[in-house]
Amino acid sequence: MQEELAKGNAVCINCGEFVSQRLLHDFSFGNVIASHECVRGRNSVAVPRIVRKLYPNIGAERYKALKSNVDWLKESVKVCEDCYLELTNS
Repeated sequence: MQEELAKGNAVCINCGEFVSQRLLHDFSFGNVIASHECVRGRNSVAVPRIVRKLYPNIGAERYKALKSNVDWLKESVKVCEDCYLELTNS
């Protein structure tokens, strides 16, 4: 892992693959949720995979609170190009 990071690579938060940092794309939590709701439905209480990875102990109430936090929705994570395309085509 240290070798990959030393080469200028980073880990995609969605798939866990090492990719060049310059090939990572910003993806806002608002877009993460929109993509998730496109697949699961608007009333889904399931927590998106990206959110679960960053907040492993998140519960339904905390997730609901985050979904209504405008500042949090604007924050972004870095995803690889394949994941970006997958998430934006949901």
